[in-house]
Amino acid sequence: MVTIVKVTHLALPGWVADPSQSPAVGNVDVTLVVFDIPLSTPLAPWDSAQSVVLYGNVGKARFGAERTLKVSALESEFGRDPQNHVVEVRTDSLGGVTRYLRATRLPDGPVVHEALPDLPGKPESAPTVLLTINKEPWERRDHLHASRSYDRHYVATSDEDGSLWLQFGDGKNGMGVPVGTTASTQEIEVRYRIGDPVAGNVGNGVLVRFLPSDLTKITDFFDLTVINVTPGGRGRRPENRDAARLRLPATIRNGPLERAVTLPDYAAAARTVPGVARAAAKAVVTPFSTVFVLVDPKGSVSLDSELQQAVHARVDLVRMAGREHVVKPPVYIPIEVELALCAQPGTLRHRVRDAVLAALRPGSDASPGFFHPDRLTFGDDLDLGDLLAYVQGIAGVRAVKALVFRKMFVPGSPTVANRILLGPTEVLRLDADDDRPENGRLSVKVVGLDPSLKESDFVVEVTP
Repeated sequence: MVTIVKVTHLALPGWVADPSQSPAVGNVDVTLVVFDIPLSTPLAPWDSAQSVVLYGNVGKARFGAERTLKVSALESEFGRDPQNHVVEVRTDSLGGVTRYLRATRLPDGPVVHEALPDLPGKPESAPTVLLTINKEPWERRDHLHASRSYDRHYVATSDEDGSLWLQFGDGKNGMGVPVGTTASTQEIEVRYRIGDPVAGNVGNGVLVRFLPSDLTKITDFFDLTVINVTPGGRGRRPENRDAARLRLPATIRNGPLERAVTLPDYAAAARTVPGVARAAAKAVVTPFSTVFVLVDPKGSVSLDSELQQAVHARVDLVRMAGREHVVKPPVYIPIEVELALCAQPGTLRHRVRDAVLAALRPGSDASPGFFHPDRLTFGDDLDLGDLLAYVQGIAGVRAVKALVFRKMFVPGSPTVANRILLGPTEVLRLDADDDRPENGRLSVKVVGLDPSLKESDFVVEVTP
């Protein structure tokens, strides 16, 4: 047994497949095979009676189905499909309009990722994407911050649903890709592979088909059969977001946010703006792949235009390509609360009522009440028991019960709910302003002040 150490393809004059044939005219493709130990007997590939078996590593197996996307950068292609393409419209000082393709989504997936050299601070894998525009190759980068206006660089980023976006420069950081209206515009070609990553983990002896390549020239002389002698491995399911975050170094995980990928990232970016108490993000199913960034201002339920613009600018610096964002106030849920009190003997009933109302009303930043905006946040349900326990602890209150505890404007809801449930982007609101009852109503009745109440209403009968 000998070992093949080199296979070279040459173009030489006169060579033929069988010595009995006449010399060929012109150059002929010849395969030169070099062994590390000379063969003990002459090798005659043209002799069908001669049995020669060669074993060698002829190539690496590649996983995934080949895909090629060819498209012209036409406004008719990209401008009408904002869910899968992002086109930026610019107007110059003379009123001229230019459109640039900023991002495009590959039409299918998942896109196969291949392992990268183990380098500090670099990702473990990268998508198998080859991009050319007007037959000029473009290079993938992790970001475009250091790219110059003439650099043919792009960024490949996975969306939350696994889709792969290609992001292009704006003409300052990375070369721009103009979108035209005629057939003479830029021609974009993307070659990539797709497939389930775990499907590539095959056992020994599964891969038996050799796809065409330069090495197939050797089959002109030999009956080539291939098989994998080692199993496929290292293909694994994509990591979920929480696991990926835990793997990040603490200095990065707890450092400043550089890119908003998930919905919590959008909310985190908004919270860095002064004047924002809390923030949440909500994906909206629209053709524009929109994210609503909901902002709860400090000490207020009113989102002024200045804070709104500041949050919009901050999120715009880190948002994902292919996503638009809209800054809005939270979804406020007004509630109605009516309580019945029994005051302690010897106390002034009207003062007890005033004390309870003062403790529950929103109040001020210096003296916040139970329903102050900064004490209410996104998705915080309110238990009736928590409210009653809070009121019970106010000086002068002997007993308390709820007559009304519910969301407003919800037909068919019970008068007294055990808990008021909220969605992740909803915030409770109870302004207790008689002039604006639509923003939440608060009423407190006291035995001895309100004829409809009696002390017997608070007596709990126990059956022996």
